[in-house]
Amino acid sequence: MNNECPKCNEYASRGNTFCGTCGRCLKCSENAARGETYCRTCGRCLKCIENRARGEAFCGTCGRRLDGTPGTSEPAPTETKLDMPVLSTALQLAAAAVLMVAVFEMITMYVNAADVFSALDGASLRFFIIIPFPVEIFRISGPAVQGYWILLILTITACVVTAVWKFIDSTRKGGGIVEPGSSENTAAFWVCVFFCAMLLLNFMIVLLAEAFGPPVEVPDFGDQIEQAFGMINAAVWEEVIARVLYIGVPMMVLSFVMTKKMDSLKCLLGGFGMSKAAIVFIVVSGIIFGVAHYPGWEDQLWKVVASAIMGVFLGYVFVRFGLYASILLHFITNYLQSFDWMGAAALGGIVILLLLVVGAIALAYIVVRFHRCRGSIGGLPMFRNSYIKEKV
Repeated sequence: MNNECPKCNEYASRGNTFCGTCGRCLKCSENAARGETYCRTCGRCLKCIENRARGEAFCGTCGRRLDGTPGTSEPAPTETKLDMPVLSTALQLAAAAVLMVAVFEMITMYVNAADVFSALDGASLRFFIIIPFPVEIFRISGPAVQGYWILLILTITACVVTAVWKFIDSTRKGGGIVEPGSSENTAAFWVCVFFCAMLLLNFMIVLLAEAFGPPVEVPDFGDQIEQAFGMINAAVWEEVIARVLYIGVPMMVLSFVMTKKMDSLKCLLGGFGMSKAAIVFIVVSGIIFGVAHYPGWEDQLWKVVASAIMGVFLGYVFVRFGLYASILLHFITNYLQSFDWMGAAALGGIVILLLLVVGAIALAYIVVRFHRCRGSIGGLPMFRNSYIKEKV
C-alpha cells in the first residue's frame, strides 16, 4: 500500500480490514491485484492511481479530481454521472443528524419510562415468532414484564451509545465528517442511508396504494404509554425473531459445520460479513418480515411490500455491523412519534421533511453504490465468518 501510515501493516497482519489508526481500507491493494475496478470492501475506485500516473486531471472511471487537494471530488466538466464522494459527504452529515434524532428518541424513552413501568404492573406479555405469520411461543406476567421493560431500555441505550461512539471515532480517524468516506463504514452511516431511503419509499408506496387500491388504514396501536412500550418491544424482539432466527442461526450452523469453531456462536449477534449465503438469508428474512406484517395491518398488501424492503435493509446492517445496528435502525423508525409525545410536533414535521429530502440522496447513493459494486457480488465467498481468522 502506498503512503500507508506506520500502523497499517500491523493491523493488516492481525487480519483487520481497516487500519485502526488512519482508517485506511487494507483490502484495496488485494482487490486491485485481482483486477477489480472498485474495492469490494470499501467501494473506493482503484483506477485513480493509474490515471494519476498518466497525468490525468480527473479519474476516467469515477470522476474524482486527481490534481487538486487530496480527497477532493470535483467532477470533470463533462462528467454528468452522480459523484460518489459528494453523496458520501452529504450522507455523513445526515448521519450525524439522524444520530441526534436517535438521542432525542432515547430521551423520550426515558421520559416515558416511569409511566410505562407503572402501567406494566400486573400486565401480561405474549412473545411471538414468525413462521411466517406470528405464532405465540410463551408469555410472561407480573414483575417479569417490568423487568423486561428495564432490559429493553438498557438494550436501546447500549445500541445508541455504541453507534454514536463508533461514528465519532471513525470520523475523527478519517479526517473529519466532511472528508468523503470517513464514516462510510460505520453502522450510523448505513442506518441513516436506509432510514431516510425507507421514509421516502414508504411515502411513495402509500401514495401508490391510495391511488390504485383501497384507502390506507393505520391500525390502533393504543395510547401513548402502550405505544411507548410496544414500539420498543418490537424494535428489539422483532430483530431477535427475524434477524437472529433467520440469519444469525443458519449462519451459525453453517459456520459450525464448516469450521468446527466455537466462535461460530458469534454469528448470532451478526457482524460476520457479507457472503452469498448471507445474501440469501437476508432476502428470506426480509420476505418473512414483510409477510408477518400482513395480519397486523388489516391485511393491507402495501405494508407487506414496505416491510419486506425494510427487512432487507435491516438484514444488511445486521450482517455487516451486528444486531445493535439493526435494533438501532428499527428503533429510530418506530419511535419517530417521539416529537409528538414531547410536544414538538411542528419540529417533528420539519425534521421528517428534511429526512425525506435526504431520502432522495440516500436512494441515489444506493443505486450508484449497487451499480458500481454489482460486479463484486459474484466474487463474494459462498460463506464468511469474519470472527474466525482462518479462511473458510
